[in-house]
Order: sequence, then structure tokens, then C-alpha cells
Amino acid sequence: MRFWKFVLSKIEGRKPTVNQLDHETIAKNIRSGALYVLRESDAGVKEVIEVAGGPPGTGESHLRAHQIDSIEDHPPVPEGKRGKIVATDPVTGEMELIDKNQIALDVYSEDDGFYPVETIYKKFPESNAERITTIQKPQGLMYGGKVSWLDGMLFAVSGAIYFIRGELYKADDLIITLQASNPDNPRIDVIVATEDNEFSVITGTPAANALKPYINPITQVEIAEILIPAGATGFGGLIFRNVIYNENTEWAGTGVGVVVDFDSTADPYFGLKCADVGNIQTADYVKFESAGNVSIVDFDLLHLALKFKFNVTTLSALLVEFYLDGVLVSSPRNVPFLSGPDKWQHISIEMSSISFSDAFYNEIRFVWFYPIAGGVAYQPGFYLDYIRLEKGISPPPTPTTIYLAGDVSGSGSVGHPIRTTLRTVNSNVGTFGSTTKIPKVTVNKKGLVTAVEEVDAEGGGTDSAFVYIAYASDASGTGFTLTFDSALDYIAILSTDTEIATPVVTDFTGLWKKYKGDDGVGVPTGGTTGQVLKKQSATDYDTAWDDESGGSGGSTELTSIPATNQTASGITTTFTANESQAFGDVVRLNSSGKAQIAKADVIANATALAMLIDDEVEADATGHYLLIGFVRDDAWNWSIGAWIYLTITGTTGNTLTQTSPFDADPIVEDTVVQLLGVANTADTFYFNPQLVQVELKPE
Repeated sequence: MRFWKFVLSKIEGRKPTVNQLDHETIAKNIRSGALYVLRESDAGVKEVIEVAGGPPGTGESHLRAHQIDSIEDHPPVPEGKRGKIVATDPVTGEMELIDKNQIALDVYSEDDGFYPVETIYKKFPESNAERITTIQKPQGLMYGGKVSWLDGMLFAVSGAIYFIRGELYKADDLIITLQASNPDNPRIDVIVATEDNEFSVITGTPAANALKPYINPITQVEIAEILIPAGATGFGGLIFRNVIYNENTEWAGTGVGVVVDFDSTADPYFGLKCADVGNIQTADYVKFESAGNVSIVDFDLLHLALKFKFNVTTLSALLVEFYLDGVLVSSPRNVPFLSGPDKWQHISIEMSSISFSDAFYNEIRFVWFYPIAGGVAYQPGFYLDYIRLEKGISPPPTPTTIYLAGDVSGSGSVGHPIRTTLRTVNSNVGTFGSTTKIPKVTVNKKGLVTAVEEVDAEGGGTDSAFVYIAYASDASGTGFTLTFDSALDYIAILSTDTEIATPVVTDFTGLWKKYKGDDGVGVPTGGTTGQVLKKQSATDYDTAWDDESGGSGGSTELTSIPATNQTASGITTTFTANESQAFGDVVRLNSSGKAQIAKADVIANATALAMLIDDEVEADATGHYLLIGFVRDDAWNWSIGAWIYLTITGTTGNTLTQTSPFDADPIVEDTVVQLLGVANTADTFYFNPQLVQVELKPE
């Protein structure tokens, strides 16, 4: 297998020499976007030529077409063609010149006066604006806003990013104190984010059947609702938690490779103590061990408070991992944090965002990661406090606004009753029906009653109708019986106003119908496993068993959005796993013929060709792998329509990224750009790994 190589230059106007290129290398000038390749004549004369990417009209091919050396020597454009551009005729596909006033000069949007939408228009020089589309403004919580119970009536809210009627807002971390409970009745409080870039509490009204207070979607976004029982001073029994660290009396804490003072009193976030983590380097970690096992389904969120002693760079990472008896049972999860020092950050991590290989864990590790070339880099460390697992606080609904139009109209917020109006369709209302009349109701395709009228009842009277059913083996009534017999093929149904005490076969003369179909021809007997049924001639039913042979047509329709989480639709196969792997891990085939997790650090570790679609597979076990098709994982959050690449790190749970190694600054030598597919929704993408890869060789 051969690969193209790239030579890059960031110097304006720089063009490669013939000594820098060969016939398997492409050069690119990053400043101008120009691409260059090597051309060699029959006589062996080599020349570097520009093939694409320069400013319009300045490429070497354009200049050669006019037999000139520079754009300054370009011949004048004829008067009839001046100010025009080249376009494609939408009907014929032919190239044509069009006037510039046929091109939209402006695209702009206008807000709707009532609904939270805006309309996008395009404006032409000599005509009115034309509507392109109308889009709904974003509304609701986008990031953060996780609420956790501290103690008593105290709650912590993590910083949030949210939209209100299309405007972006940001609220910082906040500790909120709810009002004291009512001694007689419960109430519901709602924590909201406001257009003032802050969190607030809407206090509900105590009542025997407490109602959620109204949230104004014009100025507020719901973060969480909290039920306060009558006479409550806390939330035990409603909000469940397992405190990992607060006063160093909970889970057993240990520093590995780093010194940790678990009894520090230096500005704790909550309570009297915090964990002071000293100078730390890559792979050092702080672990907390429980006396018993914890189920992965018992809690929804992991909360912690974090404060750095220094300005953290974008290369730094703090990972959280879960272990059972010293064995890793989870995928590593980044702890999202801000870079600034000397400020406590309240951080919440959804447990659903972590993949587990076991149903339990009894140890949690916080692992520091800071990649640095050429040696070990110690950093000043950080503080940890009030680490806890929690479940029981209602998450906010998304989106938060509903508008109804048509036969049912109204507006309101998700989670609240919506006052609606049913469009009047039928005005002919009243009481219908009698001993001889019945109501006739007309219903349209939407299920709406469009007309009601009174009609005569058909049939009836004082006489009773009698129905008799008989069975026979033929149309003459042979084998007549009034008892159902599955062996008889004919049926007769007699309806009469006169009761027949003992029906006989002559009562059913002319009424016999065959209700069972004739036996089919069937398929030939014989054949062996794997054979197929084939036509022997043009005569009907002339078939025989034969060995299956290849065909030249046919198609397979794939499901572009698989119906359930962690499933795929496409072409699959089985491989033997080289190591323990999880759903979504991308693999290559190693020299032993096993499926090994791929990574793009060097070409020998890349060449990914399949993805595991089992929940997990152990080393040396057989797993099911997707070769090409669509795959879904609800934990993903892709940018729709963007490429997906093989990661440089290449660890389980971390083989997919939408960041190309080519975008690294600086570009890492020998890293590989391998395109794996493209996202078609936020949690699905088309997997089609490309075996033509690019090995990066920065200049």
C-alpha cells in the first residue's frame, strides 16, 4: 500500500523546488492555499507546477493559456463581458456569463414580532428581497447548570451557558439557599437562569397538591425543580447521595506519585477541610476507596469542587476513572474545568457519559495528564473538596417552549399545563337518536367531527333475524354439518326472519362457497443446505434446487439512523480482539491477524478498517465489527456534516475525533490523517474508513 505525502510551507509566496518533491508528494503553501506537484517529461526534465488553490486567475495554467508570464500581462476583457461572472445554467448545465446584478448582494434576517423565530432573506440589486427560510431561535440550557444538594436548604449550581429567545447568556457557579419549608404543606421551587446572566429561585406556593410555579420563557430558562416536603429541614429520602470526600471521614484517600494533605484547612469549599494536592506530574493520581461496592445505576451525577493553584494550559487534563478491586472498569472521562487559579469550581459529571465494563466499582481515581516533550514537568497542584455521588434532582426539560397552531392552538412551556383552543369544525350540535333514528357522525382524517345528523335506522322491527352456518366438502352439500370441521372446504351462510328448528342441507341450496384455497404446487423435495430454488424453464412451477452462484445486481438499504443506542446498520464481520475493547473502538489488523485498537500517531498504528459494535469484548475473544455503514451512540455529540478522524491517542473509548491531526499547531511529525466517516446526526455517523491516508511531514 502506498500513501501520498505532504510538504507544507507557511511562508508567503514560497514555492517548492524539484529537489523537495517526488511523484508521491504534494506541496501546499498554507498562506495562499496553492498546491504544487512534480511534472517530468519524456526526456526526464522535472518541473514544479501549481495545480490549484491560488488567487482567482493567477494560476500557472491560466497564465499559460494566454501565453503570458504574469497577471499584469492579461489581455483586456471585451466590453460585453466586463462585470460578469461564469455560472452554470441550471437546466442545460452549460457554462454561461451572467450579470452581477443577478447575484444576491446581501443575506439578512429579521425577527418575528410575536413568535421566537427569525426569517432569513436574500436581497438582489434590482428587485425586492426574497424569503429563504424561517428558523426557530435557540431556547434552553446548552451546557452546565447541574444542581446538587450541599446540606440543609443549600444547593450548588454549576456554571451554565444557555439561550433565551436566540440570545446567548452565561451564568457563573452559585450556592443558593432555599426558603424554609412550610410546616403544613409541601411546595415546589424552580431554579432558573435569567437574562441577567445569573441563577435565581422561583419559590412555589405551599399546598396539599403543590403545583410547579410558572416560568416565563421570555426571560427565564428552567434549570431544576425541587420538591420541599412539609416541615423538611433537609432532603434525605428524596435526594440520595454517597459522599466520597468532605471531612476525610468518608472513603479512604491516597495520593500516588503525589503528596496529598487530606486534612488541609486552607479555604475549604464546604465544611472544615479540603484535600491539598501538591506538585504533580503526568500519571500521578489521587484515589478514593470505598469499604463496599457501588452499583453503576445507583447515581446519576458525580459532583466535586476543584480549585487550581496555577493557570492551567489547554494541554492539561484531569481524568476520572472507576476501578473495582484495583481493575479499571470504566472509560476515562475528562473533568471539565476552567483554567484560572484561586477560585473554586463546582463541577458535575453525568454518569451516563461514562462507559462501564462492570456493574460495580469501589474506587475512583483523579489522574493528572500533562504531555510535555523531553522530560518530566511538575505543576503546582490543586485542591479537591466535597466529592459526592448523587441522584434525585429533576433535570431541566429541553426545549422549554411550545407553540401550537392549526386545529389546536396555544403556547406555553414544557413541564407546564398549556392552555389550548380547539378550532370549531362542526356547529351542528345537539341530541340525536330515538327508537327509529340513529346519529350519523362524519369524522375527517385528523379525527375531528365535521358533521352530525339524524338518519333512519335500517332493518329492525318486531321480528328477530336468524343466521345459520353450515359446512360441506363440495358445492352440492356433501358431508353436510352445522359443526365446524377444518377438513371441510365449503361454507354456507343463511340469514332469515323465520326460525328453522332443524336446518337441513336443502335449506342452503345455492349458498355454498369455497372458503379454503386450493393447495399450491409447493416446492420440489430434496436439496441440500445452502442451495437455492431456480427456474428450469419458462413453464410455470418448473423449479429445482441448485447451488447458489454470484449475481451482478441487487442492493441493500441501510438504516441511516439506527433505532436504538449503541447499534449499527451495515456490513459486519467477526475478528479476534487483541485486547479488551468497548463499543465504538476503531481497530486495525495487526501482524497476528487480530483486531487491535488503531491510533494515528504513526502510519504503522493506523490503517483502521473496522469498529467494534458489541457492548464489549475481552482479549482473544471473538467480537462483531462494522466494516461500513451507520452507527449510533447516544453519548456522542458530533457536529453534523463534519468529518470524523482517527485519534492520535488511540485508547479504548477514545479512537474517534472531529479534530484532524493536520489542525494541530504545531503539526506533529509522522502523525496520520485517516478519514473514518461523516456525522449525519449528533449521535450517529456514516462509518467508511479510508485506506488512502496522509502521513504528515511538516517542513
